[in-house]
Amino acid sequence: MAKWTARKLKSEIDGYFASISRTVAVKESVPTGQKDEYGHDIYQMVEMENSLGEPVYTEEWLLPPSILDLLHELELTEEEWKDLKVGGKTAAVAEAAEKRIERYLRRELLTRPNKDIKGVMLTLQKDFGFGETAAEESGSTLEDLMGDNRA
Repeated sequence: MAKWTARKLKSEIDGYFASISRTVAVKESVPTGQKDEYGHDIYQMVEMENSLGEPVYTEEWLLPPSILDLLHELELTEEEWKDLKVGGKTAAVAEAAEKRIERYLRRELLTRPNKDIKGVMLTLQKDFGFGETAAEESGSTLEDLMGDNRA
């Protein structure tokens, strides 16, 4: 394994995320006050502002991020990745990358249309242990917790 510094690892991870995502302004459709030839309101898309009057941006994923794709991009094995996560400054960088991927997956659970979440749940369970604690505490299986939301 090549010698990874925290700075080099962060730079490579940031490059991976930048290659599969973009930051976009959140927009909403608002009436212009004009009508079309049929008498329907004409709308235009305008950038939204939060309660502080600041523009709102969101991260849009062109491809879903994953641990395996990240490792492929970094040319690392799973064993090498585990080594980077043990102590030191690289551990914090690796943990932050995993949290970013987990955040994406959790957001997908909340926003994915038609509740097509089986793959998201399996990834969260495999890579992040999601559902195991809740299942253990309730005495249920992960499938029981998913209920009718399974695709």
